[in-house]
Amino acid sequence: MPTARLLDILEKENCVTSAAHPMGYLGSNKGLEICIRKNYIPVSEAGRLDAFEVISGGISRRSNMLACECATEYDLGITGGTDGHLLNELGNIVTISEVSDLDGFLDSIVKRKNSVIGREKNLAVKACMGLVSLTEFCRHTPSVGFVQLEQTVMNFRRYRRSPEENEVRADSRRVCRKRF
Repeated sequence: MPTARLLDILEKENCVTSAAHPMGYLGSNKGLEICIRKNYIPVSEAGRLDAFEVISGGISRRSNMLACECATEYDLGITGGTDGHLLNELGNIVTISEVSDLDGFLDSIVKRKNSVIGREKNLAVKACMGLVSLTEFCRHTPSVGFVQLEQTVMNFRRYRRSPEENEVRADSRRVCRKRF
């Protein structure tokens, strides 16, 4: 489902939207900001979100720090998650707020009055998690392959454009990196 369509649906719901691992995952295009940088998704889609996940257990420290910088640039709230596929990983990264009810907690994310605590997994834990979750990913291989093919074609077309046509996003990327 295209991101814009998903956000259209979610705007009708009483919910908080946060982009998980916005800088991508394992070199893939599974992140909103990485897709914006590759011109797969317009930058305006980031403004439709409430938050970016800025600490994800399965992502590198550098990518998490870039996600935090981009959340600041887009004036978004922050969330965190363990990216846990094993029971003992759950709760290693948490989003916290000084409120006592669910509505207040969600509101604190939107108003940027919350914090995220935790740290990324080490390589051994990431490898173990990858093996455990591999069976789940295998059943989605055909649809993932189609999406990756579609994004590769889009990327090829992007590189065929003149530098002037890509200049607007290049400038936006430099702004985010300057703040890091």
